[in-house]
Amino acid sequence: MAADSHERVPEQLWRAVARRELDYRALLAWCALSSFADRRTGQAWPAESNLSKRSGLVPQYMRSVLRDLERHGFVEIVQPGLPRSFPGTKATTYWLKANYYSE
Repeated sequence: MAADSHERVPEQLWRAVARRELDYRALLAWCALSSFADRRTGQAWPAESNLSKRSGLVPQYMRSVLRDLERHGFVEIVQPGLPRSFPGTKATTYWLKANYYSE
């Protein structure tokens, strides 16, 4: 069975990990986050505890890895109540930015 788009890891992310620009745990965080993402838009708003459970990373490390992914341009993190956040929720909104959603 072919992988759905939300299960693909962007080539740029693989390369960043191979070059040691990002820790391998970034792959775990990306996969956990993308499993919650809308396949058309790349938008996700999972609870931090759910991301941690799915990835196996402790919450403090998950936050650090997500910030690293954001710094490298793979994710945009939008705090609740700001433009581009998910309306009517207090959850943080994540936008996957790896351009694979347009494939």
